[in-house]
Amino acid sequence: MVKISTFSNILLFLVLFPYLSLIQTPFDTQPFAIIFSILIFSILLIKKDNDLSFPFPLWALFLIFLYALGIYFINSNYYYGMRSLVGYASVFFITFASYKTFKYFNIKIYIFSIYIWLFFGVVQLLFNKNFGRWFVPRMSTSVVRGVTSLAVEPSYYATICVFALILNELFYRNAKYNRKVYYLVMCTLVFQIIISFSGSGFLFLLVFFLSKCISLIFFDQGIERYRILFSSTIILFLIIFLFLYLPALQYTRAGMLLKNVLKDPMTLLFADQSVADRVSHVLLSFYSLLYSYGIGLGLGTWGDYSNLLTASAGGRIEEIANVWLSTGGRIMSGWGTAIYEIGIFGVLFVIVFLWIMFVGLRRNKEMKSVYFMSMLTIGFAMLMAVPIAFPLFGYTLGAFLYYAYKGQELQKE
Repeated sequence: MVKISTFSNILLFLVLFPYLSLIQTPFDTQPFAIIFSILIFSILLIKKDNDLSFPFPLWALFLIFLYALGIYFINSNYYYGMRSLVGYASVFFITFASYKTFKYFNIKIYIFSIYIWLFFGVVQLLFNKNFGRWFVPRMSTSVVRGVTSLAVEPSYYATICVFALILNELFYRNAKYNRKVYYLVMCTLVFQIIISFSGSGFLFLLVFFLSKCISLIFFDQGIERYRILFSSTIILFLIIFLFLYLPALQYTRAGMLLKNVLKDPMTLLFADQSVADRVSHVLLSFYSLLYSYGIGLGLGTWGDYSNLLTASAGGRIEEIANVWLSTGGRIMSGWGTAIYEIGIFGVLFVIVFLWIMFVGLRRNKEMKSVYFMSMLTIGFAMLMAVPIAFPLFGYTLGAFLYYAYKGQELQKE
């Protein structure tokens, strides 16, 4: 019989390498993590000696998936809708699998994975940007863009590293390794975000360290708090300084965005097409809640309704959308996608995320700062760019769910 620790380690590896595939597939994000999570769910379902019970947030995620399934058959685009449906399924199944297996994983898998990402990123930076292309379905970069490592785009690479930074906080706070390893992993991940040259990655990194500083001030005590706060502040200002004044970085996408933000933040909305596009997606998806009367406009129907939403919203929203609005493909917001497609159940999705974080914050006194910092960082990332099908989102949610509902037991041990 395969040990549950084996399942736990395989799941961790799959979510840490969501784009990796030894066979050609038509997908950017590979389906292996959700398939394996469904396998874990099925095994626990048929084994009589296993406890399949789970807390309220998982029941809510299952209900959201069922509603999305119903909407898919009623009013959805067949192709794009299926991709969205897999996203809602992945949130439930990967979160469930993470919640049930998290305590059995081997921390060496996480650390080893971080250095694999680093190895491919450094080789691409120094020698050949296409190094490792045979492991992923595509690599989209250019001379002015950063490296991708084992992701399909620089921004995806940066997003992996940001979520890995959150796991680093979680593991260190639960004594999975010492302070030296904690700082080594943190610096390794920050370095990888920098060499990705990703504007969104740079923005997520700023939010991460700002959230970390705020959470340390309000929720931590003791001398260790000041040590971590000081080091986090130094890293934050060092990153800003490098992107403002280092020639190799100041003309990257992240460097130009930072320069424009410091000069006049509002001009970005009306002068930068990429920023206008992302903000338009967020604003219109939230406006759609009123437009659809809370029912949702269906899975994968963004191309059908985006122009109608723009005209109906009018005002500033229409002005920003007129700068640039992409109407094909997916909505560039995880929360926005859920609210646009399944209406009030998308709002429930956001509430479930906040519920998990607040329950964990209340029950785990030693992890309050980690929960608060992660709530702000993940919440912002999901608002701006990260899709709900991103495997590390479900896995991280399951980890926080585990500590939220097992925290009281852990403190008694």
